[in-house]
Amino acid sequence: VCTCDRKYFPLLQVLVNSIECNSPKVKIFARLVNWAENITDSEIETLKSSYSGDIEVFLDSNEQMEEPHWDQTDGLVSKFLKREKSQYSDRKESAFKAYSQLYSDLSAYCTNIKFNSLNMLLEDKHEPLLYMDVDTIVRKPLTELEQIISETDLALVFAARGIVGFEKGGLIGVNCTDMSRQYIREAEKNMDLFNINGDEQAFKDAYDVCQPRIAPLSDLYKDEGKDGFNEDSVMWSGHGDIKCYDKQYLTEQRKYEDNSNNSS
Repeated sequence: VCTCDRKYFPLLQVLVNSIECNSPKVKIFARLVNWAENITDSEIETLKSSYSGDIEVFLDSNEQMEEPHWDQTDGLVSKFLKREKSQYSDRKESAFKAYSQLYSDLSAYCTNIKFNSLNMLLEDKHEPLLYMDVDTIVRKPLTELEQIISETDLALVFAARGIVGFEKGGLIGVNCTDMSRQYIREAEKNMDLFNINGDEQAFKDAYDVCQPRIAPLSDLYKDEGKDGFNEDSVMWSGHGDIKCYDKQYLTEQRKYEDNSNNSS
């Protein structure tokens, strides 16, 4: 399960190709946010034709937003612009470049609408679900992860060993249990779609109410490359702007840009 807008559509193709090569036959649900720039029908058909398994898409017109704008509260933009340029001297300019505290309503929406997607799927699905950020690259089979999810309510990568935290909400394993359904409904109920950190708060508030079983996942399932990407990792995440400049990630990404030129 993932969310994608027009800007990130090339990354969705990479994600789909990486699944095709390393964990085929997984069913894919992609929420396509069509706002400002639409993803065309021909692009969607090309995406579907590149995958041997099932791809279900949900077109989201995102009518809750009126005009695009950047959050500029509390001098956020001016503080960002004053940051030393040297910090970015080795980073390539990219359409995906972002800063965690400088965000648009669209990026916040795409981050937080995942609870709605999961709730829609939990209504009629009975298989374990895995929500992942669209800048994820799947590098190995997801079989063991599916087994972990099927034995609990939720599966998450904790921020610290042994401590339940929700900072890494870009990867959520959801088993189809009564408790997980209750939990995801509770999380969506309290969600502020336009707060970039709203998912973390909604996660925590719902946990305090429902107390679901949560299985901790290894960083190998959400390797963000902070100390270099691990070749043993099941998935690499292009977290933040690392997707724009990290040579390991970019090299891995290029392997899956064209599925016809790639082999598992």
